[in-house]
Amino acid sequence: MRSLESVIERAENEYGYRSYADWGRIYLAEFYIAMLTGTRKPSLRVLLKNLLFLMRAKPTAAEKADALLREAMADPWFSERGVTRARIEFDLGQICTATGRTDLARAHFETARAIATAQNASNWLTKIDAATAPLEKEG
Repeated sequence: MRSLESVIERAENEYGYRSYADWGRIYLAEFYIAMLTGTRKPSLRVLLKNLLFLMRAKPTAAEKADALLREAMADPWFSERGVTRARIEFDLGQICTATGRTDLARAHFETARAIATAQNASNWLTKIDAATAPLEKEG
């Protein structure tokens, strides 16, 4: 976490590489999403070593990930029709799914699907299908 935050800070403020900083934001957001959606339990050693961080980060993970992704989405280098935008929309859909906002999740996944289809990004289509399958069962 600290390493990614440091990379984002340096890339943007020291080097002026906004797109590089925005890639860092995407990766950091995906770390927060993994905290939200992960089913694996950390080992006791990892849990104890990071207990304070986990107690502070988990309740705000969705908000932080959403803010990071929306900032990256504003980057003019990431085309609205590009695969990176599909990735961001997919990630936003995952956040919405994890926080119980299924209608909004569906909208983000559909946007991601449209972009991925236009770009012929079959790997993203597979991920989108897997993420939307449980939502379709709900109705």
